[in-house]
Amino acid sequence: MEQTGNTVSRRAALKTVAGTALTAGLGSLSLAGANSAAAAGGFTDIRQFQGTWNGSYDGRSSRLTIRVQGQPPSDRYTLFFTFTDESGASYSGTLQNIAASTYHLPYFKLGANGELDWQGLLLHTWNTDYISGFSVWNSGVYPMSWTRSTVNDPFTPGPQWTGYTDYFGDYAGFLDGRNARLVVSRGQRPDPSQAGSPLKPTVERVISDTDRGTSWFAWNWEADVQRQPVSQQRILLEGFYTTPDPQPTTLKLDYIFPHGWNRNYISGRIQQIGSPSSYYGIQFKRV
Repeated sequence: MEQTGNTVSRRAALKTVAGTALTAGLGSLSLAGANSAAAAGGFTDIRQFQGTWNGSYDGRSSRLTIRVQGQPPSDRYTLFFTFTDESGASYSGTLQNIAASTYHLPYFKLGANGELDWQGLLLHTWNTDYISGFSVWNSGVYPMSWTRSTVNDPFTPGPQWTGYTDYFGDYAGFLDGRNARLVVSRGQRPDPSQAGSPLKPTVERVISDTDRGTSWFAWNWEADVQRQPVSQQRILLEGFYTTPDPQPTTLKLDYIFPHGWNRNYISGRIQQIGSPSSYYGIQFKRV
């Protein structure tokens, strides 16, 4: 099965192209800035998928093993996967004819009968010790995040996610391999539609690229969030985040979810503004 996915050539383009504006006055985010040095272990080719990975599969401890093999005389590769869930059940699969420059593997299945439908597996390009992704089952989306086994990042047990208030907290993690923080908190803002009204409660979100000292912000009225069913509260973190700078930049979080069985974990992907088919991994763990 041939997969195209996202390749390093698209990532390189981010270094020189700012992208299209979201709206007047809002520029797009360049994840790979021209003045930024790649972190140790930055992406070079698909062989960096190889290894044993430990992490969370929708909040449950899991292990992923990937073996990468060349396909001579071509310049393509075959990837062999073995995923083991918390119960010890294992699922295997293979991807063939993958370009060396691919860091995003979309749409493949694991298991003898295709029991696991993985619709995105992203190797973080600034630090290839991290993989994020998501699986789909029965129309539901289930987030996944792993760390290379050579990195000391033990699984942190936690309670199930039950609603938007479980988001509140401080998280550390990675934006495409760059050190990052996520803070979700309750705040207050004046309602511009009601002059002289008291401050109204809000749900505030701040994502920070701590390597660059840049933060993006988004918020909602808490009453609006409360009225939503839990299935909609689950996608609260999705959408556009902006900086408050005189020339603001925009960060778009595409698929990002809490891990249902463990509220300590959040993961998903970033979508490049102006390039709707280019994605980058994102993952956080509560601190």
